[in-house]
Amino acid sequence: MEKQKTIGFISYADPKDKTAWSGTIHHLYNSIENSGYNVIWIKARFSKWIKYYQKFLNRLSKQSNKHYSIAHTLLAAYLTRLDKKDFKKADILFSPGCTAIYKLKTDKPIIYLADATFKSIHNYYDEFSNLLSFNIREGNIIEKKVLTKATHIIHASDWAKQSAIIDYGIPNDKISVLEFGANITTQSYNKSQKKDQALHILFLGVDWQRKGGDIAIETCKILNAQGIKSIIHIIGPVETPKSCKGIPYIDFIGFLNKNDQCDYEKIIQYMSSSDILLLPTKAECAGIVFAEASAYSMPIFTYDTGGISNYVINGINGYRLPLKSDSNEFASKIKNCIMSGELIQMQGYAANFYKEKLNWALWSKRFKKIIENI
Repeated sequence: MEKQKTIGFISYADPKDKTAWSGTIHHLYNSIENSGYNVIWIKARFSKWIKYYQKFLNRLSKQSNKHYSIAHTLLAAYLTRLDKKDFKKADILFSPGCTAIYKLKTDKPIIYLADATFKSIHNYYDEFSNLLSFNIREGNIIEKKVLTKATHIIHASDWAKQSAIIDYGIPNDKISVLEFGANITTQSYNKSQKKDQALHILFLGVDWQRKGGDIAIETCKILNAQGIKSIIHIIGPVETPKSCKGIPYIDFIGFLNKNDQCDYEKIIQYMSSSDILLLPTKAECAGIVFAEASAYSMPIFTYDTGGISNYVINGINGYRLPLKSDSNEFASKIKNCIMSGELIQMQGYAANFYKEKLNWALWSKRFKKIIENI
């Protein structure tokens, strides 16, 4: 009988933490276990010297009025330490992230997972714009070496895969695209159980500006003005934006922590009872929230950007609008879907799309095939 393989899960975050990487680290760990492998956490950590380097980068950043990403610097890569005791027990290494495996010397196969490449996020997310010039150079060096070193690469979208191929010259057959699943418990719920006739809109995102919070509110306002009674429930922001105060159709819930059982149940409650997810996000690598919305039969209205096209299929589980679209166009698309009956139809399609593509059980099966082929 073949010995059960041990996967060494390399990460800075504790896999038990349901908030790390929006819960993805936790679900990745569990999904690999569910593939039939023994999984051990190989803790990655920075050496104590990293704090001095960070102070230096802070000063440099202020002087030059530029951003920096410490995770994409060569010194940070060299200052990363791995737990050697657990490392020896692993047959195969799995790393969701770059710097932890940059300087690694090993004969063990390495599976590298990411939802983006450095090139794809540079000047895409605000925090990766206007970077220090050496940071850009080193970020690309690290990305190239990690992608080259990996035995196999898992990307969360075709958008990320294409960047690896085009920007870093990685062979097509070295990369698999495995969509993320939902990072919450899923349960069946009939939308027809609703007691009122209002359209319940859910906005779910911490970064108010990037996720398009003001556009979502304005869309809700337009729908109400056009005779479609709408209520928008806002989950994510730590502080209440000024545009949310004193408006009757806005239900501001704020930040909810998935590690807290009470908060977690509130998230489930709002996912269950909302009709649509409205998230006009301007930048998104993948979007776990789209898998979660589909699991709860919520059609999604968002922008066509980043890796979203793997998670939102027009006319199936929602619509991706061009980036130039404003709140009037979002309102028009939502209204048309309601009036034509397409919204109800997409609720069923969304649930099926989740079952067929956007779930962790499927991710586990596809991951197992990758391991078997190595």
